[in-house]
Amino acid sequence: MSCFVKSFATSLLIVCLFASPLLQASAEQLEADLAELFAEGELSIGEVNDASSDGQVVAEDIVFEGQDGQRILVERYSVNGDYDAPDDIQLDNIRIEDNRIDKPLLSIESLMLAEPGMAVLTDQALQDPAFELAQFAIDGLVVSLDSEVTEEMWRELAMEQGTGQLTIESIQGASLSATAIGELEFRNLAMQGNNMDELGDVSLVIGRLRVEDVQGLQQEELERIGAMSLERLSMDSDTFAASLASLNLDGDLSDGAAQVEMEALELDLDRMIALSPREERTQRRMVANVLTDGTGLLGMDADFMVRWEELANQSLLGGDGQILLRDALGVSLNVELPVQLPEGVTPVDVLSDRVTLDDATLLGGEAALTLDDHGLLTRLVTLAATLEGVTEEQILEVARTQARGYGMVFGSQIEAVLMGGMTLLEGGASQMIMRITLPDESRLNTYTDDPLGLPDLLSLEVETY
Repeated sequence: MSCFVKSFATSLLIVCLFASPLLQASAEQLEADLAELFAEGELSIGEVNDASSDGQVVAEDIVFEGQDGQRILVERYSVNGDYDAPDDIQLDNIRIEDNRIDKPLLSIESLMLAEPGMAVLTDQALQDPAFELAQFAIDGLVVSLDSEVTEEMWRELAMEQGTGQLTIESIQGASLSATAIGELEFRNLAMQGNNMDELGDVSLVIGRLRVEDVQGLQQEELERIGAMSLERLSMDSDTFAASLASLNLDGDLSDGAAQVEMEALELDLDRMIALSPREERTQRRMVANVLTDGTGLLGMDADFMVRWEELANQSLLGGDGQILLRDALGVSLNVELPVQLPEGVTPVDVLSDRVTLDDATLLGGEAALTLDDHGLLTRLVTLAATLEGVTEEQILEVARTQARGYGMVFGSQIEAVLMGGMTLLEGGASQMIMRITLPDESRLNTYTDDPLGLPDLLSLEVETY
């Protein structure tokens, strides 16, 4: 999604650049500036009105024919208020066309730029780090996916450029610059794409998408997204079918916490199986039946949070995470790590991945991993028995023997985990909790350098319910 935000911001600045030089202090000056700006093509203007008495200057029926075959049309361009510091600039019925094809590359019903700081936005002004567009609003945006306007988006997605059309009912935003976005909200986005790599033909609908405090638009990777929310997404392609009720991201760590919450991601496995090659359908249907208990619809909810707190001589880093596969499996993790960070390093640096914990001292800490079986594990036993042509008890006996064997090799703590899993497979419990306690003082590389030695370094307790 971040690549889409970056591509949109770039496209918006391009649109502003196309349209912005259409005003000057007088009609005569405007025409001279337009002639200079579009010297490498043919320009026609229907009418220019300098209505200085009511603080408005208007240019109508602007048509530019470029030597490369590109055509730019603006029905009406209005500057309202003081020309040197306009209240807003309004553009109506913008079209960018290529005379080699019938359909427009881009069209916009209306574009409003509030308090742009100047009536003429040049390329130098748009790239100036100090420039910031206070507010903007776009209605009725339609973009051809196989046009120059979307080339950057395809590059960000690392995909071959497809064909089709993207429409957005409305866009509103604030504090847009070449490097950052304060606020950006899309309403009713719909895309019909064709020949989109492995996905084939794609239909995508998003009811609402909002991002806040986006930094680093000109960098290869975004520096941060303060917040993002997405509602009512559905996607259908030649290989994939899914929907999502909502996705919310709070990426602002300054308040001591950040969170990602996903509600009702649903994969239509039956639909995806029907779209798959015929020779693969039987095996995929068996897997789908195990995952969904025969419904063919896999639903997932997830919630992840990281927390931090700076204390007198240490920091407390924590996190909670839950993933629920409906009618299948639930996994949750809780971590509390008191740490002593290197001088000059803050918890925000660690949690935002600017630095690692390699040089930090872990002052103990605890983690709890909980596994809840909602039917998946017992169904796996049934499936394995069917595939092998043996009884379920025979499958369990083989698994039990292997668990004890691994326990003899890796120690009693690993055996406790494996035997707890066996209790879930046998149906003797539906929940297993693993509680891990770190030693009073350690370094992270102690664990990463020798993963097989973890049982000797940690204290592990396993309980089933």
